[in-house]
Amino acid sequence: MTKTTSCQLEARLWSDRECPGSGLRNPVADRPFQNANDVTSLPASAMPRAKAFDEAAVLERAAALFWDRGYEAVSIQDLVDHLGLSRSSLYDTFGGKQALYLAALDRYRGAEVDPLQQLGDALGSPRAGIEAYLRAVVDDAAANCLGCFVVNATAERAPHDPETAERTAESLAALQARFERAVRQAQAQGEIGADRNPTALARLLANTVYGLRVTARVSPDRAVLDDVVDQTMQLLG
Repeated sequence: MTKTTSCQLEARLWSDRECPGSGLRNPVADRPFQNANDVTSLPASAMPRAKAFDEAAVLERAAALFWDRGYEAVSIQDLVDHLGLSRSSLYDTFGGKQALYLAALDRYRGAEVDPLQQLGDALGSPRAGIEAYLRAVVDDAAANCLGCFVVNATAERAPHDPETAERTAESLAALQARFERAVRQAQAQGEIGADRNPTALARLLANTVYGLRVTARVSPDRAVLDDVVDQTMQLLG
């Protein structure tokens, strides 16, 4: 089964820099995006004001850069260098660092998927789907030294920036809602006690996901992460 979690961008974001101990590589480390401002071979008069770069591709690279370094550690010059844009193009197109960060975060959030229902259906058990989802998070967190962009943004920017806080709160609420639906389905099938509060259990599970992501950035020890999942599943009953 292909492992997919709510915090994965498209695989093409990975290519160039190895994350310590993971064997994975990230595209934004040392190589700038090439030719974003290159003009085409057509005469300038044929397309006087057309943008000569792919906004979606540039936005993906911005997301990878912010995901890798966080907001504060990325300067405007870093963005210019890695995206291959002039300062004027960056500001004209995206409105500046803050606006670009939020657009990158929105793009990342738009790539989030909900495998819980699919896993539950495939395994014939909502509870098994929940566990499979948590195991997939462990797989990804143990291998991915960058963590999750949304979780990183929650820790770094949400306490200081209302616009980031709004977005990260929406992502957490959506994750909790998906877990609550899965818990209710498990209760309906007798896999989780009917006397358990599904909303409270969903909050536990969502915070387990966030905790796994943060813990893995400090200590990506698979045994530690597996222990968290084991105990969480025991708490479900």
